[in-house]
This record gives sequence, structure tokens and C-alpha cells, in this order.
Amino acid sequence: MEHESVAHYAEHFGHDHTVKLSRGLQLLMAEHAPILQEAAGLLAALADAKADERADMQSVNALLDRYRQFAELLERHSEKEERVLFGLLKSLLGTPHGPIEIMELEHEEIRKHMQTFAQIGRELSAASLHDGLSGMCDALRQADEVMRQHFYKEEHAIFPMAEQLLSEEQKERIARELACKQ
Repeated sequence: MEHESVAHYAEHFGHDHTVKLSRGLQLLMAEHAPILQEAAGLLAALADAKADERADMQSVNALLDRYRQFAELLERHSEKEERVLFGLLKSLLGTPHGPIEIMELEHEEIRKHMQTFAQIGRELSAASLHDGLSGMCDALRQADEVMRQHFYKEEHAIFPMAEQLLSEEQKERIARELACKQ
């Protein structure tokens, strides 16, 4: 049902790859690739640590530092979308169960997986290193999967829909607010 709702809006507003996005939407979309690249790099580093019999708490702590930086990057992006774009779109769409609510639910699902990763990292000990790394890999893989689907929906449905629904004044305000947050 969730995908049907986004698909419904995509059918009416999205799937037009010729739509030129306004500056604010371009700024949000430009953040997707670096987030996904960092997630992929962190997943690869976790897999390497898991396969390395010499992995120790020091190397895992370095991964946890990298994770914290990634989590901050992802959270800043999510907060920008929620604070600057999603509220405005919800008011324009006027539906309590539309595509923006689905996007917000996906943000929460990603946060849940990231919190699981962090919790495993906090509880990690030398004795449980291998199992902990496996759990961290699983949590990050799940977050990555949801992120990829989420970004696809934004890029192919939500952002084109926003481009069509928002007034020029609203688009300019979004661009100003996002430029201040860079």
C-alpha cells in the first residue's frame, strides 16, 4: 500500500525526467550520492574488519567514529527534508496518508536501523567482536536498502511533484533555507 501511494503520486507528478529541478531541490538531491557512497564505504570497511582475524577493538572504534560521522551526515539531510520541504508539501497535498508521510516513515525506519547499529557498537566487546560486526553489517545493510529505495522515490516522484506543486516564491524560500544549512 505504501508503494501504491507513492506510485499514485509519481504517476501524476513524477516520472518526467525532463523536469528541471529548482535550486533547493537540486541541493537536496545532490546530497544523495555522497550519503550512498559513504554507506557503501562503511559497509565495505565493516566487511573487511569482519573478515580480518586480527581485527581488534581499536580498529572497530575507528569504524564507529566513521559511523558517527556518517550518521550525522544522514541525519542533517533528513532534518533538512523534514523541516524545509516535507511540511510544505503536506500542507499543499492536504492528505494525512500521502506520499510525504511515507517518506517520513522511511526516515524513521532508517533511523531505527542506524540506532540498532549504534546500540550493537556500544555493547561490543573483544569477546563478541565477530558477532557484533555481523550485527552492525546487517543493520547498516538494512538502512542502506531503505535509503536507496527512499532516494529513488524522492528523485523520481517527490522532487518532480514538488517542482510542479510549489510556487516560485516557495522554491526560492526552500533554496535560501537550504543554502544557509550547507
